[in-house]
Amino acid sequence: MTPIQTIGLSRYCPVCNTSSETASLFLERNIDPEKLSNFSFASRKEPEFMCHQLLQCMTCDLVYVDQPPLDSDLANAYHVAEYDSAEEALDAATAYIKAIQPILDALKQHKDVLEIGVGTGIFLGQLASKGFTGLIGIEPSVAAIAAAPEATRTRAYFLKQTTSQIHLI
Repeated sequence: MTPIQTIGLSRYCPVCNTSSETASLFLERNIDPEKLSNFSFASRKEPEFMCHQLLQCMTCDLVYVDQPPLDSDLANAYHVAEYDSAEEALDAATAYIKAIQPILDALKQHKDVLEIGVGTGIFLGQLASKGFTGLIGIEPSVAAIAAAPEATRTRAYFLKQTTSQIHLI
Protein backbone atom coordinates (compact mmCIF):
# COMPACT_ATOMS: atom_id res chain seq x y z
CA MET A 1 0.00 0.00 0.00
CA THR A 2 1.25 3.49 -0.85
CA PRO A 3 2.19 5.48 2.29
CA ILE A 4 -0.24 8.23 3.30
CA GLN A 5 1.43 11.64 3.47
CA THR A 6 0.31 14.41 5.83
CA ILE A 7 0.06 18.14 5.13
CA GLY A 8 3.18 18.55 7.27
CA LEU A 9 2.14 21.75 9.04
CA SER A 10 -0.12 21.99 12.08
CA ARG A 11 -3.43 23.52 11.17
CA TYR A 12 -5.78 25.70 13.16
CA CYS A 13 -8.91 24.27 14.77
CA PRO A 14 -11.34 23.62 11.89
CA VAL A 15 -14.31 24.88 13.94
CA CYS A 16 -13.14 28.04 15.74
CA ASN A 17 -9.80 28.72 14.01
CA THR A 18 -7.79 28.72 17.25
CA SER A 19 -4.09 28.01 16.81
CA SER A 20 -3.02 24.41 17.41
CA GLU A 21 -0.28 25.81 19.67
CA THR A 22 -2.88 26.39 22.39
CA ALA A 23 -4.49 22.94 21.98
CA SER A 24 -3.74 20.04 24.29
CA LEU A 25 -2.64 16.60 23.19
CA PHE A 26 -5.63 14.26 23.16
CA LEU A 27 -3.99 11.15 21.67
CA GLU A 28 -0.50 10.42 20.38
CA ARG A 29 0.05 9.41 16.75
CA ASN A 30 -0.07 5.63 16.47
CA ILE A 31 0.39 4.38 12.89
CA ASP A 32 2.29 1.25 11.97
CA PRO A 33 2.88 1.33 8.18
CA GLU A 34 3.60 -2.41 8.24
CA LYS A 35 -0.02 -3.10 9.20
CA LEU A 36 -1.58 -0.97 6.46
CA SER A 37 -3.21 -2.88 3.60
CA ASN A 38 -6.03 -2.45 1.08
CA PHE A 39 -8.44 -3.42 3.87
CA SER A 40 -7.23 -0.62 6.17
CA PHE A 41 -9.75 1.85 4.78
CA ALA A 42 -12.63 -0.61 4.68
CA SER A 43 -15.30 -0.58 7.35
CA ARG A 44 -14.11 -1.75 10.77
CA LYS A 45 -10.90 -3.36 9.61
CA GLU A 46 -7.43 -3.42 11.07
CA PRO A 47 -5.73 -1.09 11.79
CA GLU A 48 -8.84 0.12 13.57
CA PHE A 49 -6.92 1.37 16.57
CA MET A 50 -4.32 3.37 14.67
CA CYS A 51 -4.66 7.12 14.47
CA HIS A 52 -2.97 10.36 13.60
CA GLN A 53 -2.06 12.67 16.48
CA LEU A 54 -5.24 14.17 17.91
CA LEU A 55 -5.43 17.56 19.60
CA GLN A 56 -8.22 19.03 21.71
CA CYS A 57 -9.03 22.69 21.12
CA MET A 58 -9.12 24.61 24.39
CA THR A 59 -11.58 27.15 22.95
CA CYS A 60 -14.35 24.96 21.50
CA ASP A 61 -13.40 21.49 22.82
CA LEU A 62 -13.20 19.89 19.36
CA VAL A 63 -10.85 16.92 19.01
CA TYR A 64 -9.14 17.05 15.61
CA VAL A 65 -6.14 15.87 13.60
CA ASP A 66 -3.71 18.77 13.40
CA GLN A 67 -1.70 17.29 10.51
CA PRO A 68 -4.26 15.40 8.43
CA PRO A 69 -3.45 13.25 5.41
CA LEU A 70 -3.28 14.90 2.02
CA ASP A 71 -6.72 14.90 0.40
CA SER A 72 -5.41 13.13 -2.69
CA ASP A 73 -3.73 10.33 -0.69
CA LEU A 74 -6.78 9.77 1.49
CA ALA A 75 -9.16 9.81 -1.48
CA ASN A 76 -7.00 7.27 -3.30
CA ALA A 77 -6.74 5.02 -0.22
CA TYR A 78 -10.53 4.84 0.08
CA HIS A 79 -11.01 4.49 -3.67
CA VAL A 80 -8.85 1.35 -3.86
CA ALA A 81 -9.97 -0.08 -0.49
CA GLU A 82 -11.17 -3.68 -0.48
CA TYR A 83 -14.57 -4.51 0.98
CA ASP A 84 -15.69 -7.61 2.88
CA SER A 85 -17.74 -6.47 5.84
CA ALA A 86 -21.37 -7.07 4.82
CA GLU A 87 -22.23 -8.83 8.10
CA GLU A 88 -20.61 -6.08 10.20
CA ALA A 89 -22.36 -3.42 8.10
CA LEU A 90 -25.75 -5.01 8.77
CA ASP A 91 -25.02 -5.15 12.50
CA ALA A 92 -23.92 -1.52 12.50
CA ALA A 93 -26.93 -0.35 10.45
CA THR A 94 -29.31 -2.14 12.80
CA ALA A 95 -27.63 -0.55 15.83
CA TYR A 96 -27.71 2.91 14.21
CA ILE A 97 -31.42 2.66 13.39
CA LYS A 98 -32.17 1.63 16.96
CA ALA A 99 -30.08 4.52 18.31
CA ILE A 100 -31.75 7.17 16.14
CA GLN A 101 -35.31 5.78 16.31
CA PRO A 102 -36.48 8.55 18.71
CA ILE A 103 -35.22 11.16 16.23
CA LEU A 104 -36.89 9.37 13.31
CA ASP A 105 -40.15 9.23 15.27
CA ALA A 106 -40.00 13.00 15.84
CA LEU A 107 -39.53 13.87 12.15
CA LYS A 108 -42.64 15.20 10.39
CA GLN A 109 -41.47 13.91 7.01
CA HIS A 110 -39.30 11.04 5.89
CA LYS A 111 -38.00 12.31 2.57
CA ASP A 112 -34.36 12.79 1.66
CA VAL A 113 -31.24 11.18 3.14
CA LEU A 114 -27.57 11.74 2.37
CA GLU A 115 -25.16 9.14 3.76
CA ILE A 116 -21.45 9.79 3.42
CA GLY A 117 -19.41 6.61 3.50
CA VAL A 118 -22.39 4.50 2.46
CA GLY A 119 -20.52 1.25 1.85
CA THR A 120 -23.01 -1.12 0.23
CA GLY A 121 -25.99 1.03 1.19
CA ILE A 122 -27.28 -1.22 3.95
CA PHE A 123 -28.10 1.73 6.25
CA LEU A 124 -29.89 3.50 3.39
CA GLY A 125 -31.94 0.33 2.95
CA GLN A 126 -32.93 0.44 6.60
CA LEU A 127 -33.93 4.11 6.20
CA ALA A 128 -35.98 3.19 3.12
CA SER A 129 -37.86 0.67 5.25
CA LYS A 130 -38.68 3.57 7.60
CA GLY A 131 -40.27 5.50 4.70
CA PHE A 132 -37.43 7.64 3.36
CA THR A 133 -37.61 7.98 -0.42
CA GLY A 134 -34.81 10.26 -1.68
CA LEU A 135 -31.70 8.21 -0.92
CA ILE A 136 -28.21 9.40 -1.82
CA GLY A 137 -25.05 7.58 -0.87
CA ILE A 138 -21.50 8.82 -1.33
CA GLU A 139 -18.93 6.06 -1.38
CA PRO A 140 -15.32 6.28 -2.57
CA SER A 141 -14.61 2.53 -2.51
CA VAL A 142 -15.23 0.90 -5.87
CA ALA A 143 -15.26 -2.51 -4.15
CA ALA A 144 -18.02 -1.48 -1.72
CA ILE A 145 -20.18 -0.14 -4.54
CA ALA A 146 -19.65 -3.34 -6.52
CA ALA A 147 -20.72 -5.36 -3.44
CA ALA A 148 -23.98 -3.39 -3.06
CA PRO A 149 -27.08 -5.48 -3.79
CA GLU A 150 -28.80 -4.67 -7.08
CA ALA A 151 -31.95 -3.59 -5.19
CA THR A 152 -29.89 -1.01 -3.32
CA ARG A 153 -28.27 0.25 -6.50
CA THR A 154 -31.67 0.87 -8.07
CA ARG A 155 -32.97 2.58 -4.91
CA ALA A 156 -29.94 4.72 -4.06
CA TYR A 157 -27.73 7.01 -6.07
CA PHE A 158 -24.04 6.30 -5.51
CA LEU A 159 -21.48 9.01 -6.13
CA LYS A 160 -18.02 7.60 -6.71
CA GLN A 161 -16.18 10.45 -4.99
CA THR A 162 -12.46 9.98 -5.48
CA THR A 163 -10.38 13.12 -5.53
CA SER A 164 -12.35 16.31 -5.04
CA GLN A 165 -13.88 17.59 -1.83
CA ILE A 166 -17.56 17.84 -1.08
CA HIS A 167 -18.53 20.92 0.88
CA LEU A 168 -21.66 20.63 3.00
CA ILE A 169 -23.32 23.98 3.56
